Amino acid sequence: MKNKKIIIALASVAMIAVVAIGGTLAYFTDSDNMNDSVNLGKVNITITERTNDTYASVQKDESGIITGIKYTGIMPGDTISKEPIVIVENDSKDAYIRAKIEIAGVDGAYSQEDGLQDYLSQITYNTDACGWVLGNDGYYYYQNIVNSTDKNQISVFTETYIPTSWGAEIRNKSFEVKIHAEAVQSEYMNPIRDNNNKIIGWNN
Repeated sequence: MKNKKIIIALASVAMIAVVAIGGTLAYFTDSDNMNDSVNLGKVNITITERTNDTYASVQKDESGIITGIKYTGIMPGDTISKEPIVIVENDSKDAYIRAKIEIAGVDGAYSQEDGLQDYLSQITYNTDACGWVLGNDGYYYYQNIVNSTDKNQISVFTETYIPTSWGAEIRNKSFEVKIHAEAVQSEYMNPIRDNNNKIIGWNN
């Protein structure tokens, strides 16, 4: 039997505004008991964040790595400059990327107390302007293969919109925005597409 090469790679990383979550990275391979060779592919992504808002405070760890951004004095109707960026590193295989945006009360509590969760679900982002399409699984899918020849920085969104409908009942509340990003090697991967040829999922 001729040798076959299977290259499958997956990477995952996450961050929270204000509170950081450590990134994780995993590689997956498969083989059988024939005379096949398995070649481990590598996908390497990181995530960072930036803002232009003067009332925002960038949070960093001991190494100077950005772990999130803290905002104060937000008002109903505000547009927040908040730009999470997924970086496909130079040593990575070309990849498809997807991201999930999760929002919760401070310290990650998904409490329905005072109806906070209902208010937080009204927050929106300009993901479509950055080339992402929301799939049925809650992930936003970037519509192009990210080539790793050069360091690629892909913005998940650049602005966050606070609803004008918020009133005194949301005063002095705090919340966190968590960005979770994943990448999968584009070679041998045929993503799921809708009737408009937009990527809306990955095949397992």
